Amino acid sequence: MGLLEAEMTDGQAVVALTAVVIVLVCMACEISIILFNVPARFAPPHMRSEPGRVVLWRARRARKKFGHS
Repeated sequence: MGLLEAEMTDGQAVVALTAVVIVLVCMACEISIILFNVPARFAPPHMRSEPGRVVLWRARRARKKFGHS
C-alpha cells in the first residue's frame, strides 16, 4: 500500500519492489526444495539424495491404488 502513496520517491519504490521480488523468489525456491528437492545444492546436505515430497506422495498413492500397503 505504501507504493500507492504519492510521498514515496522513485528510489524508495525501487528498493521496496526489489525487496518484494527477492522475498517472492526465496519463497518459490523454498517451495521448490520442499516439494521437488530441486535445486539439490540448496537442500540440506543430509537430504540431497532424497526425492521431494511430490515424488513420495505419488509413490504412496500408487501403492494404495494397486492394493499394496
